[in-house]
Amino acid sequence: MHIVYLHGFLSGGKSIKGQILAQMLPTLNFSGTYHAPDYPDRPDLAVAFLQDFFTKLKASGEDIGVFGSSMGGFWASVFAERFDFKAVLINPCVCPATLIPQLSGQEQENPYSHEHFTLTPAHVTLMQNFETELKEHLTPSRYLVLLQEGDEVLDFRQAQSFYQGADIKVSTGGCHAFDNFAAVVPDGLRFLQSH
Repeated sequence: MHIVYLHGFLSGGKSIKGQILAQMLPTLNFSGTYHAPDYPDRPDLAVAFLQDFFTKLKASGEDIGVFGSSMGGFWASVFAERFDFKAVLINPCVCPATLIPQLSGQEQENPYSHEHFTLTPAHVTLMQNFETELKEHLTPSRYLVLLQEGDEVLDFRQAQSFYQGADIKVSTGGCHAFDNFAAVVPDGLRFLQSH
């Protein structure tokens, strides 16, 4: 089995959650392959990278399971529907098109990859298309959605509503980075390995 960690916006595969997964999976008797790709933040480049990435994983014939955090949760959902796999979503972003205008026109730098890019109104339209695609094809049973009410970046109630019918666990307090992530990894892995 392939377990994948998809990082959030302006983050990377070697972020804290990515490192926790890399350290914990071997202790949980996971004998498959772990991937934590540093995919681009710019939406058009991200979708091209991830489409190619998941096409290659799918071709291996092995099962795929994804942990996706924030923006990585959004992409995990898009590709879970396209490639038929399960995903654990950690404080996922569900309406990225509404966030882009706040950042539009400002040069961004990813501190992990040192990628420089600028978001534009065209990226808003692109993300609206992906949001529509996801709404039209969403299969709630594919998802374990982990939310913390203290998320200071995203309103947890948006994801709670969007993924209605999924296995949703909301904890009080916490933050966008998701406090005590290590505690939910075993249940997340069990969910991804279940059929």
